[in-house]
Order: sequence, then C-alpha cells, then structure tokens
Amino acid sequence: MIGLLWSLLSGDSLLLLEEPELSLHTGIVRQLAPLVHRLQKTKSGKRQVIVSTHSGDLLRPRSVEASEVLVLHPAPDGSTAIVPASDDEEVAALLQGGMSIADAVMPRTEARDANQLLLQLN
Repeated sequence: MIGLLWSLLSGDSLLLLEEPELSLHTGIVRQLAPLVHRLQKTKSGKRQVIVSTHSGDLLRPRSVEASEVLVLHPAPDGSTAIVPASDDEEVAALLQGGMSIADAVMPRTEARDANQLLLQLN
C-alpha cells in the first residue's frame, strides 16, 4: 500500500498499475478508485493512471463510470479487441437497470471454458 501511494504521489508521467488489488484487503481495494481520483485532483501535475484488474471490488464504487472501463476481448487469431464498456449496448442496459459497472462487466470477462479446467485434470 505504501508503494502504491508513493507511485501515485510521485511524478507526473503515465502510470500503469497492474492488478494493484493483489495482497490488499477487499475493504481497501474498494477504496482504490476513489483514492486515485482524489489524489489526482489534489496534485498540481496531474498524471494519467491506467489500472488493469480482474477485481470486481476495484470497479464496485459508483464513481467508476462505464466510459472509464475498457474491456479486452481475445480473438481466436491471437489479437485483442479493446471495447469501452460505454460502447457495449448490453452493459449500458444493465447500468440503466441499476447495476454497478463491476456487476455488468465482470461476468463478460470470464473465460468461456473455465469450467473445463477441472474436467481436463481427470
């Protein structure tokens, strides 16, 4: 947590945080997005912060908007399509129905054949 705060407060160039939720309690993870936003508002030299995550808790705060979330979809040819959550009609409908961005997006990121992992071991 100290390293994360240090990274956010020092420098003014692009900052990429890869899965900052690892090794943090979920109560802290739920506060990370608002914390990053608040720290960026208070710094004189604002920086762009890009966060990669598999954590619904990180996306759970209502302050996280669909336009701020990019969903990566792997393609069979090895490429990856990047789609803003705000451009996905199904996600937009779920958000209008009152769902959080986490609840609308996270199920769409699950590997299609994840349940096959256990079957392959037998």
